[in-house]
Amino acid sequence: MKSITVKVLDDEDQIVVDNLVHLGLRRIVAEAVVYLDYVDETTAEEMAVATGRQQAQTSLALRDLRRRGWIHETRQYSRKPFKIRDGMYYKSSLTLTIPEIEEVLMRRLNAPIIG
Repeated sequence: MKSITVKVLDDEDQIVVDNLVHLGLRRIVAEAVVYLDYVDETTAEEMAVATGRQQAQTSLALRDLRRRGWIHETRQYSRKPFKIRDGMYYKSSLTLTIPEIEEVLMRRLNAPIIG
């Protein structure tokens, strides 16, 4: 069994997630955006643990981020002969910060930001 250390979203992060949801993003996508803002590079498995979501939900969020062009994907090839699949790593391709994203989404919807 392997052990990994993963950053997890806390209550302050959930406020940011709630703002992004209020501005039109799906919750799983908002959680992924906030998590990617904190880490340099991550795997889908780490993101699932950090956001408390199942792997299938994380895959949906990553698909949406990929469609929007908000993430970069890199494939890390395994040197281990018994490993079948290569590792996919994701990092944010956004040049905007979370407050700037909120501002852009708010302008689109003309909606107030909570809290």
